[in-house]
Amino acid sequence: MEKNEMPRIELYKARSFGDKLNATFDFVRESWRPLIKYLTYILLPFSMVACLFLSTMTNVMLDFSYSQFVESEGVFFVKYMLFLLVFVLSSIALYASVYSMLQLYYSRPKRLQGLTFREFASSLLKNCKRTLVVGILSVLFVILLLMIVIFAAIYSYYSLIITIPALFAVILPLTYWYSSYLLEDISIIDSFKKAYRLGFPTWGGILLIALVIGLIIQIIATVFSIPWYICLGAKALFFDSAEGGSAPVWINFTTYLASVVNVFSSILTSSLGIIALAYQYGHAADKIDGVAIDKDIENFEKL
Repeated sequence: MEKNEMPRIELYKARSFGDKLNATFDFVRESWRPLIKYLTYILLPFSMVACLFLSTMTNVMLDFSYSQFVESEGVFFVKYMLFLLVFVLSSIALYASVYSMLQLYYSRPKRLQGLTFREFASSLLKNCKRTLVVGILSVLFVILLLMIVIFAAIYSYYSLIITIPALFAVILPLTYWYSSYLLEDISIIDSFKKAYRLGFPTWGGILLIALVIGLIIQIIATVFSIPWYICLGAKALFFDSAEGGSAPVWINFTTYLASVVNVFSSILTSSLGIIALAYQYGHAADKIDGVAIDKDIENFEKL
């Protein structure tokens, strides 16, 4: 370790709530350059494509009073489905990118310093596949839970008093599934079991981290969304239902750029939540399974 180099942030370590937040922001502060660099490489194109569809949808909504309704409705639906597709793909890329950064941070002697795109891409491809698997299975699992809640509600509305809180309690530990499968060398079934084995005892910690980090993300996203709303308001002034007016090219382009900043900043700040939940997972793994102690014993035996 160099003289002025910060000690590596431990992943598997039981922490207080404040220490988990500190670990999250310490990781971002130490690795912000490669984080922003590679997240921009991967996620900015998704943001730009998504905003093309978003621009069309806003035009349809502003133009609905004099456009042919059937045509506008069809365009809006198609663009909305394409927007959702890009959103899903960008979410997969975001999770895979952040977990690749975490893996490389702990596997490389120099952490993320001097990280090349080839190293990053190799890890990214593998994690995209694993993220896709967890994502699909998570959606299917949640649909199954929702079906149980619906069937119970059909039988008796009073069942919702129990099933809704139970649904929330069961879904929350599912957030560990990404960390257990992407950070551990275990099967998808074992990672699911581990997510719930660690998730239920640390349920409160997951909720608290999600609320606080979610609030921070929302505040940042709101700030970056203001220019887009201003541009959208200015654009709306040029639409006249009687004359069929349209906004000048420069306003359309400025609105598009503002929407790219809005969407990209939202995606980028969402990485905070993924990192925070990874350290929450590390906290649970050490607290319940004593992972940090096991690693210390393993290192001692190698001496």
